[in-house]
Amino acid sequence: MNIEETIFGQYQEMTYHKIILENDHQVSIEVTDLGARIVGFNVPLASGEMVNIVEGHQDAKEVFDLHSYYLGATVGRVAGRIADGQFSLNGETVYLDQNEGKNHLHGGEISIDLDQWNYTIGEDDESVFVTFEWTDPDGRNGYPGNVTFKVTHRLTNNNAWIIDYDVETDKETIVNPTNHVYFNLNANHETILNHQLQIQASRYMPVDDSGLPINEEGKDVTNSIFDLRNGRLLTDIINSDDEQIKAKGGLDHPFILDDNQAPSLSLSQPDNKLAVDIYTTAPSVIIYTMNGNDPNDRERQPHQAIAIETQFLPNAMNFSNVPEELIINPGKAFHSRTVYQLNDENI
Repeated sequence: MNIEETIFGQYQEMTYHKIILENDHQVSIEVTDLGARIVGFNVPLASGEMVNIVEGHQDAKEVFDLHSYYLGATVGRVAGRIADGQFSLNGETVYLDQNEGKNHLHGGEISIDLDQWNYTIGEDDESVFVTFEWTDPDGRNGYPGNVTFKVTHRLTNNNAWIIDYDVETDKETIVNPTNHVYFNLNANHETILNHQLQIQASRYMPVDDSGLPINEEGKDVTNSIFDLRNGRLLTDIINSDDEQIKAKGGLDHPFILDDNQAPSLSLSQPDNKLAVDIYTTAPSVIIYTMNGNDPNDRERQPHQAIAIETQFLPNAMNFSNVPEELIINPGKAFHSRTVYQLNDENI
């Protein structure tokens, strides 16, 4: 196994770094201290060709120029949308940055995904890893508390990419981090319409025009295009006549994961027999099929990749029953883990 450090580029007189973690099977991941994000997941195919199965930025400048994608970024403090940019904590209303119309999205306009994180590298018998650390200051984007994030990206010798999120605070607050990774398993990075997606979820969340869940309970997937328990091709989903799909131009929806189902999700490309099985401690996942592209982006097209965001439900801090895991205080930390396991007999 091997660890390499290099320069990811410069932006506004700041120099950012890239860390490459490689195992004994020529599988590697590339992560950067700019937002503790993944920019590469390199896999050797049976043909001998090396393919990067995630959409990642080439350098630091591109991250800032094409920020709207959040490609591969650690997103927080709270991933997803918060209605009207506010929530209640201990009987008081907390007002947040309203950076998407009247709503709050992904922690605010300038948040931890654009910060330069500190990092340490390490290796054990079965993996190589890098731990990123950043303390988000009290009051930033409206959030209370100095909140310290530790995000560990780990590559194992059995070809698993593992993310551990550990979050602490000096004042009661809320957190709901995720990684906004986008996958494309095609060697030529054509659209993901030929991919198959399987999700062990009996319920999904219909969303309104702004992307917020319509209700707190979700909807049974039975007899709908959202029933992915046995897998469906993305082309069949994206081109379906379902009103929710048509309104969004594809998937942009939360799924409530079934308990005791492992893996929780599987994404595969039947032609090259490459697949990723995803295991997570998070209770839900947001699936986004890149239904549009940034107007400044001349390379990517709609449905170029699929984002898989493991987290708690969007706007959950405004539900009648707020998940207790979202609220942390000086004596109670947050932890979550997601495993992306390569499933390729040729590696």
